[in-house]
Amino acid sequence: LFRSHSFPFVAPWQLHLPQGRMAAAPGNRVSDFSRKLADQLEARIGQIQAYVTKGEIVSRDALSKFVWSTTKMVYKAIAPNDKDPRSKEAWDNARGMLKEIVDFVQFNPKAFHEPCVKLVLEPKVAEVLQNYQRFVLTGQVQTRHPPPKLLGETDEILCVDKPHCFTCTYGGNKFDWKPPELAKVETATQLLNLDEESIQLHQYLALKFNYENAVGTREFWEKMKTGEVTSLECVCGSCGKCAVTQSGCCNRLDKETSGVMIAAKTRAGFEQVRRQFKSKHSLEEGGTEKYYLALARGEVQLPTTFDIRGTSKAWTHGPVIDRFGRRGRIEIACSVMGSWKAFPWDNGKSDEENGKGRGKGKGKGRQGGGESLAAKTLNALSADPAGDKNSGDWGEGGQNPNAHMMSARQDALTFYRPLAWFTSKDLKDSSGKPEKYTLLHLQIITGRTHQIRFHCQQIGHPLVADPQYGAPWTDREWAGRVFLHSYQTKFREPFTDRWFEATSPLPEDLGKVLQKLNLE
Repeated sequence: LFRSHSFPFVAPWQLHLPQGRMAAAPGNRVSDFSRKLADQLEARIGQIQAYVTKGEIVSRDALSKFVWSTTKMVYKAIAPNDKDPRSKEAWDNARGMLKEIVDFVQFNPKAFHEPCVKLVLEPKVAEVLQNYQRFVLTGQVQTRHPPPKLLGETDEILCVDKPHCFTCTYGGNKFDWKPPELAKVETATQLLNLDEESIQLHQYLALKFNYENAVGTREFWEKMKTGEVTSLECVCGSCGKCAVTQSGCCNRLDKETSGVMIAAKTRAGFEQVRRQFKSKHSLEEGGTEKYYLALARGEVQLPTTFDIRGTSKAWTHGPVIDRFGRRGRIEIACSVMGSWKAFPWDNGKSDEENGKGRGKGKGKGRQGGGESLAAKTLNALSADPAGDKNSGDWGEGGQNPNAHMMSARQDALTFYRPLAWFTSKDLKDSSGKPEKYTLLHLQIITGRTHQIRFHCQQIGHPLVADPQYGAPWTDREWAGRVFLHSYQTKFREPFTDRWFEATSPLPEDLGKVLQKLNLE
């Protein structure tokens, strides 16, 4: 499972540098401008590092003047000029890397102004200058956020490996066509150095690349700035207009979910790929195949009999034998309510028992053979043929732009098989035995909001560090984030119908989580 799968086009992830969060800088290196700048930075770093090593404190005024004069030195060495793209790019990169210690809105190379220097201490100044010098010498950027790795590309598609700190929020819904808030940066480097907990993937792609949909997205932002447009032109998420507001991103993943993301380079290609994702399910001809790795709580074993609950056959869990061998089959319909949380549509329990609170009593239909009043109300609210009929076709991340507070029934199908079993080295269950965990390989056939997280909760095995679906908050102390990774996506290239597969190895942080456990 963990071997490197063949990827029939360029696969730079094979050259991944796991420790450094190093991203190759676009275009020419700053070192092409001046080797002298690197020497000047080294001298400055030596000065501040001497104070750090001795544990001495520099006055605020002296430190501010040191930071300002160093930034002025960089400005003079680069000499940015709008007519010289190389120097302009170099200065943009410098600002992106020095923004942790300098407020460039207030920075003036001609006159010292103390507020332009942020309230930082000597060790931080030394760290930032060292990272910038590394860029000057090597053309590589040390960033606060890890850059998405390029998994591969063709003339029509680009696949990247999304780190868990990136969000897939493209803005707009049925009731509000407002685009998402964007970070106020000009380069991908500046974006990666933001202090925010998370950043937008589509903004990174638009700043980093120059394919048709990336350029179109930047042009849309300019129209928003000038007031030429004030809202999104469309929120269907599948047409050419939507392609050039979200950098051609064809799927979504939750913020804490890492792995394969697909972007279409052209408007026409975007429509083709989105059509694949909008297939009723991936068992249809031309539908995508989506595989995930997840760590579930408890000892997961394949079922031997079918468990069917409720009166509408909307909750089933049992065994299946297919081309993959023996697997578990979870087909549990859901409705999505509130803050993007999925609930069972009909598991034989009342709304109150399921925590939905959609009405009083148990609901006549779901217990006695007809459709409940709550269900009828939801179906009426969701009758728009352009709305929730495609809800969830974005993938495990969900967040369909047409979804709203209450959704209609959404059928959802997941296959799974256990890969390995683990026990905790420290934590005990209620019986005093070590806590158990299971590494799962999952395939989602549909792509509903939080589908894997919801389905694993429903069969009694919530994902590690997922308190929204039943895991204890204490999981996050040792696991950090929800243990869910989009491992592989298979799809057809637009216009050629050639099958491609994009594979993302298990990321380092999740590998470290497994290392904390005992393999059974």
